[in-house]
Amino acid sequence: MNPGTERLRISQQSEGAYALVGEIDTHTAPLISSELNEFPEERSLHIDLAQVTFIDSSGLRVLIELHKSREAANAKLVLEKISPSVEKLLQITGLTDHLHIAE
Repeated sequence: MNPGTERLRISQQSEGAYALVGEIDTHTAPLISSELNEFPEERSLHIDLAQVTFIDSSGLRVLIELHKSREAANAKLVLEKISPSVEKLLQITGLTDHLHIAE
């Protein structure tokens, strides 16, 4: 069993909408990448981050890669219901000005 599966849960809420619950780090970021990259790049992708308790640079990298692949295909990655830990890291890194964040 992948050690990341115990610390992160990815659930599909509806077509193109997913919720992440737990920690996004070196061990769990590849799970997000493999799961969400299966969704067609030309379609917008919404990710609920309300229950993300921790995120590191590996997690940011995955979000940036998802953002870039969607932008290249004229679609969007929309981050929704951002938890305080995710919001803090996005602000520190200046990514709040570059990523699509739902109010």
